[in-house]
Amino acid sequence: MNVKSIDIARALGISKSTVSLALNGKPGVSEQTRQEVLACKKQLEEHGVVPPGMFSRQPEQRKRQQIKIVKITNGMKNIQGAELDLWTDVNQVFEKNLQANGYSLGLLYADFREEDQSRMIAECNADDVAGVIIFGTELKQENSPLLDGIRKPLVIYDAAPDIEKYPVILIDNRQGVELAVNELLAKGNTDIQYLCNPLPMYNYLSRRRGFQEIMKQKGLGDASDRIINTGSSIEEVHQMMREYLKTAKLPQAYIMESYHVSMGTIMAMHELNIRIPEDVSLIGIDTLPSFLTGGIDMTSIRVPHTERAYWAIQLLLKEIEHPVKEKCKLYTNCVFVDGETVKKR
Repeated sequence: MNVKSIDIARALGISKSTVSLALNGKPGVSEQTRQEVLACKKQLEEHGVVPPGMFSRQPEQRKRQQIKIVKITNGMKNIQGAELDLWTDVNQVFEKNLQANGYSLGLLYADFREEDQSRMIAECNADDVAGVIIFGTELKQENSPLLDGIRKPLVIYDAAPDIEKYPVILIDNRQGVELAVNELLAKGNTDIQYLCNPLPMYNYLSRRRGFQEIMKQKGLGDASDRIINTGSSIEEVHQMMREYLKTAKLPQAYIMESYHVSMGTIMAMHELNIRIPEDVSLIGIDTLPSFLTGGIDMTSIRVPHTERAYWAIQLLLKEIEHPVKEKCKLYTNCVFVDGETVKKR
C-alpha cells in the first residue's frame, strides 16, 4: 500500500506537518512521536489499517498539538494595558486558522524586562508544541538572544530584530507613511509635520524613518525637524498637544503616528476650536471609528493587523513542514482610507 503522510496523520490524530517532521528526521517532535509515526507507516504499508488502541497517540488518547503564541511585553502597554482593544480580532484569526490546520492555540505572556526566561523557553519546547509564534510588537533588538533557547520552528510577528534565523511578518510601515504623504501632496498640502509616539517600538521607529526618507525623496528636504514628540498614551498626547497648539504655528497638515496620537491630538484641537480640515489637515495611521474621533470621519491608513496573523500562521506551517536555511521577511501592505480630514488647497 502506498502510504501518504495524511493517512498516517489521520490514523494517529496528529497534524500532517508533524508526520512530515518525523519521517524526514527533522527536529520539533519527540522521539516517541517519531517512532510511532514510523511504526504506523509500516503498519499501514503491510496491513492497510491501524487497529484501535495500537498507538498512544491515536485520536481518542492523544493530546492535540498546539502552536504556542508568546506575547512579549516590555512595559510599553501595547500588549497588556492597551487603551484600545487591537488584539481580540487578531487572536480570533490565530485560533480559527490553527484549528483549521489541526492545532490548538496556547497563549503565553512573557515579560522580557526579566532576564530569566526559562519558564517561557520550557513551555515552548514542550513535547505537545509543534511551533511558536513570537508576538513581538514590544520586542527590542537586545531581547533577541532570549529566543535562542527555543528549539521549535519559530516565526516572529510584528518586529524585525536584526537576525536572519527566523521568518518575520511585518507591516510595511514605510509604504503606509508614503500613502499618507502622497494624499497630502495630491491635495496641495506641502507643509507637513509628523506627530510621533516616543515609545521605542519597531513600528513607530520605522514609520518616522520612512517619513524622513519620503520627504527627502519628494524634494521637501530634511524632515528631521518636522517630527514632534507627543506622548505614549491618549491622555499624554492630549495634554501635550493642548499646550503645544496654543502657541505653535500650524502647518498645512499633520501625520499622526498611532491611534494614541490621533485621538489625543483631535481632542486637543476640539478644545482649542481648531477646525479640521479648514485650519489643518490630518491623516492618522491606524483607522478609528468616528465615535473615537469626536464624530469626524478621519482620513487614515489602515494597518493590516489580522492579515499579519494569517500570514504568520502560513509561514509557521511551512517552517514546520519544510524548513529552509534562508529565512524570509514578509511585508503586508497598508491601505489608504479616505475621510474628511484632508483639505484640498
